[in-house]
Amino acid sequence: MTKNNLDRPERADMHHLARQTRTIYLSQLGLLLMFAVSVLLCLALMVSFKRPQNIAVIDTSTGKSYGTVTQQYTADLMKMNLIYYSKEFCEAYYNSNHTEIEAARKLAVSHMHPTLVQKMGITEEFFNNGYVKNVKQSLATSTYDWVTPPRVTVANDPRYTVFCQFKRTVNMGEKIYESKHNVIINWIRYENIDPMKKPSPIFVLDFVDGDLSSKEVQQQLELITK
Repeated sequence: MTKNNLDRPERADMHHLARQTRTIYLSQLGLLLMFAVSVLLCLALMVSFKRPQNIAVIDTSTGKSYGTVTQQYTADLMKMNLIYYSKEFCEAYYNSNHTEIEAARKLAVSHMHPTLVQKMGITEEFFNNGYVKNVKQSLATSTYDWVTPPRVTVANDPRYTVFCQFKRTVNMGEKIYESKHNVIINWIRYENIDPMKKPSPIFVLDFVDGDLSSKEVQQQLELITK
C-alpha cells in the first residue's frame, strides 16, 4: 500500500533550508543588479568622454577663473595653430626674397626642435651662406601658390602631422625658377612653454619635401580626401 504524502513527517530543518534558499536567490539578484549598474556606469562614462567637456580657464597666479572652453574648442584651436605655423614655416624655410631671406631662415629655425637643428647641421652659416648672398645680390623675390593649403592629417596629441602642397616662383634677375613642393611636417606639442620666448607650444620634429609619386605623399593625399 502506498503512503500518502500528507502522512510524511515534516523535516525539522525545513524552515532553515527555506531561509538559505531565499538568501541565495537574493544574493544572485544582488549580483545581477550590481552588474547591470556597472554596465550603465560604463556607458555613461563613454558618453561623457565623447561629449565636449567644459574646461575652466584659471589664472594660476591668482586662482581666479575667467571662463570655460570645451575640449572641441581646444582641439579646433590647436588645428588652427598647426595650419598657421605650417604655412609660416614653409614660406620662411623656402623664402628667396632678398629683403627677407635671412630673417625668414631664423624664423624657420625657431620652429624647429633642437634635435632637428642638430640633425640638419644648421649653424650660423645657414643664415648667410652662398645661396643667401646670391639672393641678396640678385635682388631676388619669391611668391607662393598654395595648391593644397596646410591640412592636419594626423592628430594624436602630442604628435601631429600636417601636409602642405604649394608652388614657389623665384624671380632672380632675368631668370625665373619654378618649383613644386609636397611638404610633410611632423609636429610635437610641449607643455609649460614660456610664452614670452615662444608664442606656440609646438615644434617641428622633422619634415620631408617628397616627390608627388612617392609613397609618403600619396598617403597624405589619401588622408586629406577622406
